[in-house]
Amino acid sequence: MRRFPVSLAVVLSLGLSSLAFTQGALPGGVQGGLPGAPTPGLPRPGTAPPRDGAVAPQTGTGKIRGRVLAQGSTPLRRAQLSLAMEGGPQFRRAAITDGEGRYEFLELPAGRFTVTAIKTGYVTLQYGQRRPLEAGTPVSLAAAQTAERIDFTLPKGSVISVRISDEFGEPLGGAQVEVQRFQYGPDGQRRLVQVASGQGPLSGTDDRGEFRAYGLMPGEYVIQGTVRSVLGAGSLSAGDGGDGFSPTYYPGTVSPADAQVIGVGVGEEKAVQFAMVASRLARISGRVTDSQGRPAAGAQITVVTTRINGFSSSGGGNVSADGSFVVAGVSPGEHQLRIQAGRAGESRESALVPIAVAGADLQGLQIATSPGATVTGRLVWEGTSPRTTGPTTVALRVRAQPADPMLSALGTGLGNLNADGTPDDDGSFTLAGVSGPVFFGITTIPAGWIIKSVTHDGADITDVPLDTTGRTALSDVRIVLSDKQTTIGGQVVDAKGQPLRDYVVIVQPAEQKEPIVAARLIRVVRPDNTGRFQTRGMRPGRYVATAIEALEQGLQFSPEFQKELRKGAREFTVNEGETATVELRLTTGL
Repeated sequence: MRRFPVSLAVVLSLGLSSLAFTQGALPGGVQGGLPGAPTPGLPRPGTAPPRDGAVAPQTGTGKIRGRVLAQGSTPLRRAQLSLAMEGGPQFRRAAITDGEGRYEFLELPAGRFTVTAIKTGYVTLQYGQRRPLEAGTPVSLAAAQTAERIDFTLPKGSVISVRISDEFGEPLGGAQVEVQRFQYGPDGQRRLVQVASGQGPLSGTDDRGEFRAYGLMPGEYVIQGTVRSVLGAGSLSAGDGGDGFSPTYYPGTVSPADAQVIGVGVGEEKAVQFAMVASRLARISGRVTDSQGRPAAGAQITVVTTRINGFSSSGGGNVSADGSFVVAGVSPGEHQLRIQAGRAGESRESALVPIAVAGADLQGLQIATSPGATVTGRLVWEGTSPRTTGPTTVALRVRAQPADPMLSALGTGLGNLNADGTPDDDGSFTLAGVSGPVFFGITTIPAGWIIKSVTHDGADITDVPLDTTGRTALSDVRIVLSDKQTTIGGQVVDAKGQPLRDYVVIVQPAEQKEPIVAARLIRVVRPDNTGRFQTRGMRPGRYVATAIEALEQGLQFSPEFQKELRKGAREFTVNEGETATVELRLTTGL
């Protein structure tokens, strides 16, 4: 495992301040009131912004307050604070610091909260975060409790200034620049993923060919430049020219394996420049028919490039009346052709075709769309806990998620939109347009509930992908929700038996599993402000837990690292509705 310099961890540790808790109101009966009034038009600090039709949030009388400072104890004004509640996916709050850098969240229920501080030009940190690419410390709040001094000291963000030119050295304006880093994904593979760089997703180089990525966490990055066609892929006719540029990595290579890594320290600024690699843009042509063999006239074609943390679209086109299509201006690389036929509200068909472009045209593709499989089943509730988070019932739907993490961002269920997986009053549901290997799940599960099991024809497929390829219908999918959650928690001690307050616990299945299955059963847990760790809602079963000093984001998905973790792990079993207390000793050297 690659370790970060000690000096870096020390600098980031300035973002963690000591805690002091008080119960109930402030002295003299004052119920809050930070110095400085909120700016007109902005939400009151600590309250959720209004949303039409929003479900009433959970409330209480708890408070979290603190300050956001720059290094040197300078208050950071108008820094943004976000608060999320563990186990409450709908619970979000926002606040803005005043002139003294103070913030406050009010009317909080009991629970565990993650607080994040954001300020343009500074490193975004979660409370208690000491290292790059690591989660922070949850704040545990009892009923009517006030958490004081939840403070942040934000380091200045690192900067990478980029200048991009063509093969003649002329500046290229409008080139999209992505700051990326290597990370393991749920499939156990290490790939490049995009990271936030202070610019919007459509921002590009200026007229000088320059781009400034700012607010970066210290670490190692890869820079990629992409130049889109002026009209976009699919907007060119078969007779238009096809000259363009391949997606290019610094210092001027089309291969990510040959990209040069750029390392930046805390607040450090580096400048790089490189020329895009000129290439011929390809034309993709062929014919699309529907499942009945008829021309898929009007079907929409999109060129999609998938990645671990999302996808990008570079245009496309429409199928002609005779079923033919031409998509021009496609850059070299691996893409997907996504075809969607039919209009919203009607029965729709789709196809997802992988293509590899190396400059030459791809001709004569024969693509047939499919309605996919129609899945029917029933949602069953086992328990008496409320199924709401306010005056309205939580809007939940059954969903089918592609087992391939590179396709999960594209989703599935493109068929009849009237069969979108919404359960009837008796729990019956229909989900259309499902294709390929998928996991079944639920969107927006009410707080306090978990998926106990998913079965098909009596077989447990909760964490096993079901392949729907070539099938038109599947029935008897049964999804059971339970309010009997598991809880796993405990304490970590050092070699001398002394309790620790800074560590990471990785919980994984006791037996090694395929990466995409293991990823669903792995939890990474950080201790709260009391030094104890806790996670809820894991499936009953046998697990092993390992405590280490730090964990690079995504490394838990590496099969090799999982094996290393098992050497110092403790095995335990947790049953439905039970609490498993696991006392761990820190494993060093990982």
